[in-house]
Amino acid sequence: MEQTVSGTLTPTSLILDMGAALGKVILQSTGTLPTEGAVLLFDGGQLQAVTPPAVDLAAGQVGVQLMPPPTVTVADVRDFWHWRLTGQATDHDLSAADLAYVELVETLLQQLGLRYDLRVVPSDKATSEVAPKKPAAKPRHRWSRAVAAKTFFVDHEQAIAEVVWRKRNEMVIKKGARMKAEAPLNQNGELGFSARFAQQLRQEHQGEFTDFVTTTDIVLKSVNEVGLFLYFAGTNSWLVLKDAEGKSIHDWTVVE
Repeated sequence: MEQTVSGTLTPTSLILDMGAALGKVILQSTGTLPTEGAVLLFDGGQLQAVTPPAVDLAAGQVGVQLMPPPTVTVADVRDFWHWRLTGQATDHDLSAADLAYVELVETLLQQLGLRYDLRVVPSDKATSEVAPKKPAAKPRHRWSRAVAAKTFFVDHEQAIAEVVWRKRNEMVIKKGARMKAEAPLNQNGELGFSARFAQQLRQEHQGEFTDFVTTTDIVLKSVNEVGLFLYFAGTNSWLVLKDAEGKSIHDWTVVE
């Protein structure tokens, strides 16, 4: 989706206006976090919290306030980013308008160097009041040229594929990959959040596979998207992708 974005710089924030159909994204590195809309807190460029309390930003922190248009459900946008941060999905389904909006925001944040698909524990700069409590540390992963030279294999939940982490934001599923055909349902018999997002990914690449076998190389943005596309996620994909010796992509890329 192509979209013209206009920017307004104020003493405390940068307001990115995407028009009446897509709303605004407001970034700030000083002052107090807002509470309206869906608010994301980044520390050192990494997503740390979703809808944190209205506290003053510390050095190195950036607040991103998402102000979507009326056609987009703010609560579902918040749920999407909670899922991006924690990997824990809800049973809420995104509408077509919601999906288009979060896809655009994802692209915008990537262009601004703000990361969200690498799970981390809040840094020391984040106060305990801001940081969400987590049962265990989430590791960080880092791309490198050495990793780009490796081929990782998937053999999970009917999905069989070869994957290359070509660039920091480019995961390539090689031609001939087999995808899991049927999406899992949640407890009420409907598609859950992860499955709905996976179907959106598949729809975007619908001309690139036949009978759930890819007919060309497919480029996605992250390990998480690879898992969603191939087998609707449901597990830690960093441990599913392994090289020829059985070493996982997590082992190759984790930052100690």
